[in-house]
Amino acid sequence: MSIDTFMVGGGSRRPWYLRFLMGLSFVLALIVGLILLTATLEGWRGTRKWQKLKSELEAQGENFSLHAFQAPPVPAEKNFAMHPLIASLFPTNRQPVESRNNPLPKAALEDWEHDKSASGPGRKRNETRTSLKLWSDYYRGHAQFPQAYSNASPAEVVRTALAKYDPEIKELLQAMRERPQCHFPLDYQQGFTMLLPHLASYKGLVLVIQLRAMADLHLGHADKAFEELRLGCFLNDSLSQDPLLICMLVQIACDQMLREAIREGICLHRWNDQQLTWWVEYLARRDYLSAYQTSMRAERNFGIYTIEQLSRGQIKEVLGEEAGATGEFSLRVLPRGFFYHNLYYLVKMHQDYTIPAVDPQARRVDKGMALNFDRAMSQTGNSPYRVFSRLLMPALNKAIIHAARWQTQGDALMIACAAERHRLAKGAWPRSIAELVPNYLPFEPKDALNGSPFVYKIISPDSLQIYTFGWDEKDDQGQADPKLGSGDWGILIGPEDQNTLR
Repeated sequence: MSIDTFMVGGGSRRPWYLRFLMGLSFVLALIVGLILLTATLEGWRGTRKWQKLKSELEAQGENFSLHAFQAPPVPAEKNFAMHPLIASLFPTNRQPVESRNNPLPKAALEDWEHDKSASGPGRKRNETRTSLKLWSDYYRGHAQFPQAYSNASPAEVVRTALAKYDPEIKELLQAMRERPQCHFPLDYQQGFTMLLPHLASYKGLVLVIQLRAMADLHLGHADKAFEELRLGCFLNDSLSQDPLLICMLVQIACDQMLREAIREGICLHRWNDQQLTWWVEYLARRDYLSAYQTSMRAERNFGIYTIEQLSRGQIKEVLGEEAGATGEFSLRVLPRGFFYHNLYYLVKMHQDYTIPAVDPQARRVDKGMALNFDRAMSQTGNSPYRVFSRLLMPALNKAIIHAARWQTQGDALMIACAAERHRLAKGAWPRSIAELVPNYLPFEPKDALNGSPFVYKIISPDSLQIYTFGWDEKDDQGQADPKLGSGDWGILIGPEDQNTLR
């Protein structure tokens, strides 16, 4: 090879491929530099944006601590959760929760020999009222439950079967009196992976209480039913000590069972004035919308804690082994700005939509805000800064409807209890809800969506209908609908062949 190959105009010249590689390296270095600069700037921008929002909200009184809404510790001797029957639900060693024995009463147990499922008899399609007949058929011949005599009524069959749990119910009633406070031993540091082993057991226990109370009411033992339903209310109220969304949804399910039993006592005209007064005062104290709002704040704080854990590289603490090696690596190499931007949008969605969607003082739900929240969630697109909003918030849009219905049904039952008090005193239903205030009802509740009065219809001397138009705000003449956003919300008081509005 001649020297002319390397010499042009008296200087050296590199081969073309070396020049190409050097140019490519420069371009790649420039791109990498720009990416790092952009990531640094975005990290700074995200951090600044999040810190500014956090400071503003804290100045307004918001508390972003993980433990902000956890019930304070109470002495063990006053703590209902430390009663042996309740405490045994929580693991104290490495034994899996699933393998631990649940000592709390269950309405349904497995008996394969007699074709009895552990899920119970269920409900017939479109049936909205608990059927003692259905449960009595389930208990007849069940090897796990005591048996009533052959021609016993459905109420007698159910009450005999559930007499199996008399000792446990007696213990819990005593514990309610001696341990008036409740603090569950939950590990909030686990974030969204925190175990909640008591929820399913509580729901099963409340079902037992509901069935026992309904049977007692049919058998004329209203005092027993009243005492045990008060235990059910105490159990249900204790779930609000840890106001996560899942706890609120279990509360709603338990509340529905308890309301149904209270309503049964009105239909049968079993409650006396003193008992009805207690129900009215209890329901008037219940603040369903505040419970929803606190739940949304708790969900927000758990979301913040989760994102901050991931930003610090605590991947396994949040996701366990589910992330996999690839997922863990991807999360570790993400710039911190990615997490701060996500924190900003997650909290902003809560502050702009889920929290102000209710006004507990006015007992109102802002339907427009709820619909705007749905639209905002559908418009998050594929922005990397809204990943956690899309992951953590989809279940919250239905929570607003649950809260509205929960408030409405509690208010409808309160009106029904007050109307029954009036019937006991005057011999007839009141002509209007306003007639009940203030002697029988502390205030007249309104439709949680638009502030309109409840529809109040006297059907017969034994039948009464109280309802609002529900989420769709259409008058379906009091007809309920299993779909969450359809049908009317309220209550129907009447003979057994009529159904409760849900």
